[in-house]
Amino acid sequence: MEENQEDYNLRIALKTRPNETYPQQDVFQIIYRKPPAIEEVGENELLVKVKYVSIIASMRVWMSGQKSYIDPVNPGDTMPAGCIGEVLYSRSSKYKVGDLVLGFMRWEKYIIIKDQKLFKIPKEYPHPSHFLGALGNQGLTAYFGLHDIGKIKQGETVVISAAAGAVGQIAVQLAKLQGCRVIGIAGGQEKCDFVKNVLGADEQLTKLALQGKLKCIEDILYGLDSAPRGLRRLILGENLGQVVIYCDKENNNSKL
Repeated sequence: MEENQEDYNLRIALKTRPNETYPQQDVFQIIYRKPPAIEEVGENELLVKVKYVSIIASMRVWMSGQKSYIDPVNPGDTMPAGCIGEVLYSRSSKYKVGDLVLGFMRWEKYIIIKDQKLFKIPKEYPHPSHFLGALGNQGLTAYFGLHDIGKIKQGETVVISAAAGAVGQIAVQLAKLQGCRVIGIAGGQEKCDFVKNVLGADEQLTKLALQGKLKCIEDILYGLDSAPRGLRRLILGENLGQVVIYCDKENNNSKL
């Protein structure tokens, strides 16, 4: 475009829904428009310049139109995302100009947002982008899943599926720090090598090798302790969309 793009608010919107393959560049469109004016900032709102955006696997589901934990992204919508930005103007007592804030925003250069949807990032922290990963939702999911729900203990065996994913990578390392034996499951040998050689898992399994008849007996001993709770969750539909492992020692056709 002819005019200075710095004077415009860049946003990236969904142009068309992706097909069954990985989303390509042509499913998005870049749109330039005038940035929001200071006069548009309401009470308890901020004008934020976005500096970091997250790109996560679940966005593929959002773009497909399927129901998930957020509303589907429709063609023409700006892509939503976890973002970190700098406060340029504030009408909030909680934040001042220059603060770095974390929240659920959009793939957009400038945004006006309510102050209750944000968290302040310490200015002294040298790597703010970590709050979109290891110190963000992915890291918190891994930490509380292992410690508050799984209650892992030193010496136990922990099996982590999707071990090369955003949450799985952190879970593998946290379990190792706790002194557990870690078995990581990932798709393909390259990912499995990463799980073992880089993340430090004790053993790795590719889920491709687990398709069909189970070829090995694992030393996972405590699964039945959670059976009553697991059955309740299954009956109530709480496990819908979750990964379920079914083991039956007496059934020769048992599958993972």
